[in-house]
Amino acid sequence: MIKIEWNKVTWYSKLLAVFVFLGTFYYGFNVGREYQALKDQSATMPPVVSSSTDGIINDVAFSCSTGKTIRAQFYKNNVQLSLSDGRHLTVPHAISADGARYANADETFVFWTRGQGAFIEEGPQATGGSAQATTYKDCVVTK
Repeated sequence: MIKIEWNKVTWYSKLLAVFVFLGTFYYGFNVGREYQALKDQSATMPPVVSSSTDGIINDVAFSCSTGKTIRAQFYKNNVQLSLSDGRHLTVPHAISADGARYANADETFVFWTRGQGAFIEEGPQATGGSAQATTYKDCVVTK
C-alpha cells in the first residue's frame, strides 16, 4: 500500500506553485491591458456607429436648432462636415477633456460632439475669445 504524505513539500509542488503564480499574473496583466485598450477606444468614438466603408468610422446626421443640419463622416484622425449653408470642411481631431473635438489649426472653427449631441463654434478665437459665435447649436443625431 502506498502512503501519501499531503503536507510534504516536494520540488514539483514548488514548481507547480511558481507556474500557477506566473500564469495568474500573466493572465491578469493581459486582461487589464485589453480592457484599457477597449476603454480608450470607446472614449474617443463619436456617437452612433453606422458605416465602415472607405475608412469611415461613423456617418452621422445632426439636426440643429433654427433648421440647420450637419452631416459628419468620422474618420480615424478627422471629420468631414457638410453643413446646411453649403460648406464642406475636413477638420482634424483635437484634444478634448470630454466628448470629441475637431478644430482647424488656428481654432477659428471648432466642431464638438458628445453622446448624441453636437455644436459648432466659429470666430477669431472659437475656444474662448470674445468674438466667438456658436453658429450651429442644440444639434442632435437624427436617424
